[in-house]
Amino acid sequence: MTAIGVDVGATTTRIGLIDDAGDTASVSRSPTSPHVTGVELVAAIVGAAARMSGSSPGDTRVPIGIALPGILDPPRRRLLRAVNLPQLEGFPIAADVADQAGSITTCVTDAEAATWGEFSAAEPRPARFAHLRIGTGAACGLVIDGHMPDMAAGRTNHLEVLVVDTSDKARLCRCGRHGCLETVASGAALAQRSVEAGYSGGLDALQAAWQRAEPVAIEVINEARAGLDTALRNLHDHFGLDAICLGGGVVAHLPCLVDAVLADPPRPAGSGSAGRTMSCLPARLGDDAGVIGAALLAASALT
Repeated sequence: MTAIGVDVGATTTRIGLIDDAGDTASVSRSPTSPHVTGVELVAAIVGAAARMSGSSPGDTRVPIGIALPGILDPPRRRLLRAVNLPQLEGFPIAADVADQAGSITTCVTDAEAATWGEFSAAEPRPARFAHLRIGTGAACGLVIDGHMPDMAAGRTNHLEVLVVDTSDKARLCRCGRHGCLETVASGAALAQRSVEAGYSGGLDALQAAWQRAEPVAIEVINEARAGLDTALRNLHDHFGLDAICLGGGVVAHLPCLVDAVLADPPRPAGSGSAGRTMSCLPARLGDDAGVIGAALLAASALT
């Protein structure tokens, strides 16, 4: 079944028409305004969905899956917490899209959508799978025996398993916890560290400085690598995973960080895991993972 997938990111919104095999017929990309209102976002989604499906805005007919950047309320219809787009908190995005598009609409977090997309693309599909997505922020999703456990409903901050620094010097995360992976390895944190180090040009400049073996850049990357290692071990040991997939914008812009992890994965610390290395997989779908996953989940909800 063909479905529309929508991935609302902190910097980019992607909307795509996806078939039931996960292939993209078309994907549109547009900047996400940091001040976008719920009304504006709904109008953009409804208009794009109508154009892609070749139908009128009030009769889209194909299911629509929306991936939102944050934590959802238990009914999974509104954002409970969105640190990058706080003005969208509480707005009935899914209900308004359904009403205005005339289509069945489902709502998931961006981490869940990307996780389902990458899981669907994995060959073979692991029984216990996680996708760690490092973009503007950091989040993860799980697939256990073909199903995604609900890790989002009702929470107001990051998962404790993603806390990677428990020292007195741990940085305060925007979610309210101290020492989250987002404070050392996210795109926002690394971009800030890059500016503080005197590099203009964001993550690409940090990558170039690392390639020149500049000590400050190496220090920033090593700190992020240590945090990422800890997060991977925590995820593996807590959930007993077969494989963890790494994706998100930081993966594309800082290969020096992620390639090192993939080449030499951290060893699990849990009991009975001595001598084993966890399976770390590179993301296969790139920036389209959330769009594809959201569409596939919307289509599967009707079967």
